[in-house]
Amino acid sequence: MVHQTTHNQEELYHLYEISRAVNSSLDLKTVLQFILDMTTDLFKADAGSIMLLQEEKYLTIEVAQGLSREVIANTKVPLGEGIAGWVAQTGEPLLLDGKVADSKFKRLINRKEEIQSSLCVPLKTKDKVIGVLMLRNPSRSSRFTETHLRFLATIGDQVSIAIENARLYRYISYEKMKVEGIISNMADGLVVSDMEGKILLMNPAAEKIFGIDRESAVNKHRSILFSGLDLEDIHQKAVREEKTFAKEIALNKPTQLFFRILITPMKTVEGLTQGVISLLQDITELRKVAEMKSQFVSMVTHDLKTPLTSIQGFVEIILTRNPSLEKIHNYLQIVREETARLVRIINNLLDLAKLESGEFKLNSSSINLIQLIQEALPIFSKKSGIHKILFQPSVPVSNVWADPDLIIQVLYNLLSNAIKYSPEGGKIEIRIKPAGNFVEVDVEDEGIGIPPEKLPKLFEKFYRVDSKITKGIEGTGIGLANVKYIVEAHGGSLRVKSSEGKGSLFTFSLPIFIPHPNMPPHLKEQQNG
Repeated sequence: MVHQTTHNQEELYHLYEISRAVNSSLDLKTVLQFILDMTTDLFKADAGSIMLLQEEKYLTIEVAQGLSREVIANTKVPLGEGIAGWVAQTGEPLLLDGKVADSKFKRLINRKEEIQSSLCVPLKTKDKVIGVLMLRNPSRSSRFTETHLRFLATIGDQVSIAIENARLYRYISYEKMKVEGIISNMADGLVVSDMEGKILLMNPAAEKIFGIDRESAVNKHRSILFSGLDLEDIHQKAVREEKTFAKEIALNKPTQLFFRILITPMKTVEGLTQGVISLLQDITELRKVAEMKSQFVSMVTHDLKTPLTSIQGFVEIILTRNPSLEKIHNYLQIVREETARLVRIINNLLDLAKLESGEFKLNSSSINLIQLIQEALPIFSKKSGIHKILFQPSVPVSNVWADPDLIIQVLYNLLSNAIKYSPEGGKIEIRIKPAGNFVEVDVEDEGIGIPPEKLPKLFEKFYRVDSKITKGIEGTGIGLANVKYIVEAHGGSLRVKSSEGKGSLFTFSLPIFIPHPNMPPHLKEQQNG
């Protein structure tokens, strides 16, 4: 009786230790090996193994005791074959004595004569067999009994729990990794705060938007991010009314950026609100598009309508009032000028569309930039009688590799602007100088200049500097955008310096023509002038 009590206590101790191992570690192989070692020790077994079902087709040994490495590595038991395969297929535990010769077992491996008895129990999770636990005893030990089988089945339940825990942990870890990956790589900023407004999570995009390190922001109140944006009431309202609210905000980081912030309650699976999710979507480009659309409509209604109105008016006079030939000639001169103005506007729009889409092609060659400017100057000089355009290159420069027609267009736009924005006349100077592997061209005027806060937007399409001084000066805001596209397409750059009331200096660069060793001789001659 004392022996039986001691044995029962030993079983309970082992079961307790196995249960602790199951609940203390999620490393499956470590837990299974610990359980098997304790089980073989408790049952005084010669050998044992825990086999897991792979792809619902065959069993392989996950951990073993008393088996050679070769046996462990090479064992692959199809479902339904052998003792382990039969238990895995039927889900029934087995107690076997001595040599087995039962026909229900397919493809039995010949058992060694010294194996006195063995046990095999299925491992199940949600009534689905996922593997088997096997033990064997040699002849020198006592035989296994039904009591052993029942107790091994209890241990098998613990093994199944360990496997299920490990698989669940792997699944949760994988899902968590996916969610963290999505959050980390989101283009939108994400800030999660609790019911008190304390920041729980902040993704890299939000970190970049606010310029605040995530680690320093977590556990602090969200007001460190949203200060001055009047969002706290909306955060609280989202929790109170359990609704999503949206608002557009502007941040200066350091340039002005626009965001649409979505504030929504964060709920548990049970539907309990535990905090607030703030999602920031960058709508700066959308705002720019909307602004450009507005500017384009304004430009079309003004800059296109004005010449059309003039053309229509003078044609109407010619057709209905029978003016003198001299007046008809004067009216037609105006119609011609206004028509040319319309053509310029339309061509600028078409050029911009081609430049943006990349449809235009550079017909580049080695060109003498000094000669190109000198030949084009008479055309520019006729544009105004109150401006003095100067170009006196003081040093020779290398040829550039460029499309001459497009460079003429660049010069035309810059000189036209210099004339337009120097309404009182004055000097317009063109300078040219070498700059490393580039040649730089300056176009400087003595006009009204540009306010410093307007400079960053100067090369945006449809953008015009609006002020009392520029009122009445015609333009579409397309020319400088075209200049920027053309210069950058050549591999050069464009910059501007300006002082209000003193004038502006535009500088663009073009790459020097560098002949290739295999280049045709006539191109090399161009390089030498």
